[in-house]
Parts: sequence; structure tokens; C-alpha cells
Amino acid sequence: MRRQIRKDILITSVPPKPPNKIRKVRKKNPNERCRQLVDLYASYVERCEGKYAHRDLADAVGVRENTARRWLYGFPPSAYNIWPIARYLAPLLGLHDRVVFNDITKALEEWRKR
Repeated sequence: MRRQIRKDILITSVPPKPPNKIRKVRKKNPNERCRQLVDLYASYVERCEGKYAHRDLADAVGVRENTARRWLYGFPPSAYNIWPIARYLAPLLGLHDRVVFNDITKALEEWRKR
């Protein structure tokens, strides 16, 4: 024989509405380019007066030549590649590598804030 249903615990009213979902922060598009970096690298390459080469930068940092070329087009380098980039560009520009490093990180910070 079946058990009887306890009618006192049945929900007979409409359930409350679920709480509003919290909107997630929009992630950055990985293909989005940093305009500040493009301008910065363009000025650096101009100041190098023909001594700069994608292959030399790639060898100095330890990446493929295509990756080094992408950085010049505005794709941001990873954090651990910024120092080798600064070390490669500093003697060509006649600057201290810390100055070049600070310029690159400042451009990236401005880009990430927007």
C-alpha cells in the first residue's frame, strides 16, 4: 500500500524569483592590440637607425621571429619577456635598460586600465 502524502509540507505558492545575476567583468580580447606599444616601438625602431632586426630581437629574447614581429604590431609581450626586450633595445637607443623597461610597462599599464 502507498504512503500518504503530507499535504502540510507541499509548496502551493509560487516560488520567489531568483536573485539577479552578477554581471561578469568583460575579459580583454587576446587579439586586441595596444596602440601605445605600437607608437613606442615605432619610435624606438626609428631611433635605432637601421640597426634593429626582428631576427636579432627574437634571438635575444628566445622566441620565434614571428612573435617578435607581433610585438611591434601591438600585441603585448608576456611579463617575463619585457626585460630581454629592454636589454636588446637599450644599447641600440643609447639608453639604460631600466628606462626602456619602464616605458614598456607604463604603456602596458595605460592600455590595461581602459
